[in-house]
Amino acid sequence: MLASAGSEHEAESFFEYGCWCSSSPRANRHDFTKGRSQPVDELDKVCRDAAYCHMCLKLDFEEECDFYQNYNYTLSSEGMNCAEQEGSCAWAACQCDRNFISELRNVEHLWKARNNVRGGFGTG
Repeated sequence: MLASAGSEHEAESFFEYGCWCSSSPRANRHDFTKGRSQPVDELDKVCRDAAYCHMCLKLDFEEECDFYQNYNYTLSSEGMNCAEQEGSCAWAACQCDRNFISELRNVEHLWKARNNVRGGFGTG
């Protein structure tokens, strides 16, 4: 989705980044809600904020509504558009991801190799 949204970086470069942009071992899906500690930089903070947004889904909706919520969306020159009923769990989950992508695009230029696992982050 990041590549489709016009990101200059490969999506994989954001996974295993800092304390919050991490991947989940479950089903090889990425889950930012497993973060910990303080964000290492503004890019990591964007992941933390997305995690908080998704964690709030569980509190805001009685039905099962979490990080893995499916939803429909379209991409246009204006960005990502959520194609769900406004106020629904699916719409709220889509809004979390829409905001995440928008904010990530604003700070992606701050990406630092030293904050990525491949660059040595968290290994020492």
